[in-house]
Amino acid sequence: KPGVNIRLDHIHGACSPLRPTNSSKWIDLVSQSLERDNDRLKTIRSRNSGPDTTMSNLPLQSGSEVGTGNYILTAGFGTPTKKFLLVIDTGSDLTWIQCKPCLGCYSQVDPIFDPRQSSSYKSLPCLSATCTELLTSESKLTPCLLGGCSYEI
Repeated sequence: KPGVNIRLDHIHGACSPLRPTNSSKWIDLVSQSLERDNDRLKTIRSRNSGPDTTMSNLPLQSGSEVGTGNYILTAGFGTPTKKFLLVIDTGSDLTWIQCKPCLGCYSQVDPIFDPRQSSSYKSLPCLSATCTELLTSESKLTPCLLGGCSYEI
């Protein structure tokens, strides 16, 4: 049956491909996760401590600054399909992978996605509705970098 099957794992969960095999390291990671949860809670509370706490402005941005990358999934991209580990950023509505050419890329274990090796890749045009929406969301968008809509963390 055609469709998409996505496996979602907590980054420190028993089935996570990133979980360390050493149990003491795993306990340390769980403790760090609890600390990040507390930091995230402090950030949310400080953002909501203004005069009008019934509304909150949540611009499109990475949640990495408050440690929201708690869930990961493996997804295939391109034709032929190449699998990549993705961090699901529960602090925003972004899920992204690094693409070549990449200036100032984050260090990662997996290879960086190369769109030139995919027959199905299409760049998002700068004037598309999606790109325009990103431009108005206070994101760190570099609108027409390398001829397409670009987002940088």
